Amino acid sequence: MQKRPYSELDACTVVTAVPPKNNKKVVHTTSSASIQVPEGLDFCLQWRESRLEPCLVEEIQDPASIEYYFGQVCLVCQAVVSVKGWAAHANGKKHRERLMMQPVKLKNEVERPLPSPPFNLLGAEHFLSHGSWSLQDDEGQFPAVLTLGEMDFSFSLAVARLRPPGTALVATSFLAEHDPNEPEVHPSDDGERAAYKRVSLPGMKGALQKNINELNQLGAQVLHSVDATDLQGTLRTQGIEGGFHIVVFPFPRYSLSRAPNPCNSRLLREFFVSAMNGVVLEGGLIQLVMLSSQYEDWDVNGMANDVGMKLTSRVQLPPNFYQPREMSGKPWAPSGAELLTFEAG
Repeated sequence: MQKRPYSELDACTVVTAVPPKNNKKVVHTTSSASIQVPEGLDFCLQWRESRLEPCLVEEIQDPASIEYYFGQVCLVCQAVVSVKGWAAHANGKKHRERLMMQPVKLKNEVERPLPSPPFNLLGAEHFLSHGSWSLQDDEGQFPAVLTLGEMDFSFSLAVARLRPPGTALVATSFLAEHDPNEPEVHPSDDGERAAYKRVSLPGMKGALQKNINELNQLGAQVLHSVDATDLQGTLRTQGIEGGFHIVVFPFPRYSLSRAPNPCNSRLLREFFVSAMNGVVLEGGLIQLVMLSSQYEDWDVNGMANDVGMKLTSRVQLPPNFYQPREMSGKPWAPSGAELLTFEAG
């Protein structure tokens, strides 16, 4: 589970369509259906400047076009908007007024794919074949695999068990090595979840060390304090050279907060950029494990397309492949999770 030290959106208002009552017309506005981007999230303005350009009012074809949406943000209003509420927000009076006051359109060189995934979801019986972690090349070699954002290292261990001992596998965590002096606390409500922080990996009742011990026995290399968005500065500096055929990041997340947060989208984009900067080999794969709902919620299509990545497959995560955990170390059972595989476009 990945966490970045940016300002959090602890009290975001989710944009949702409100059904009419008593056949009365309901008017949606940005003031009631979204929130302004909080201070500290200047990258949202950078997104606007990199994707939109000034134009004449008559050049605006559709004020509610999805081209004005990117990474959970309305680029026109600089407001946090969920994809499910985009239509309500974009058809609101304030959004249209702002667009007419400062007319902009998508730059010709920029693409805005639909937020929905371009492929159907395959069943869990295809999980291992699409994971490709145990797929040998023509010379019988297994792919070099890098795993990121581990908690108890059970994902890496599941991958290692699919391959002969000693094959190239580097398993990493964002959090530092376990510190027994750091208390293990599990947040109990959304307020605590939003503010939750920790520095080192929790012990997770012995599961952490048990899995690390087995990974060591299987010849994998275990590292800590590796930032998926800065692999040059946190992986290479720990002596890891060369590239990987597969880089996989299970359940990335900026924070435990469940509110809409463009930092989650930014995390994905920066991870793609970092992995493509000499870490994943040419023709290699970049993978995410996410909840199916997060694909559209976090604008995965937008983030991937923006940096030249293309989704090649979606496959269901088997329920018992490994034990997902929150950043607190608390185990959880994801419902409707999938493996996403990307290649450079």
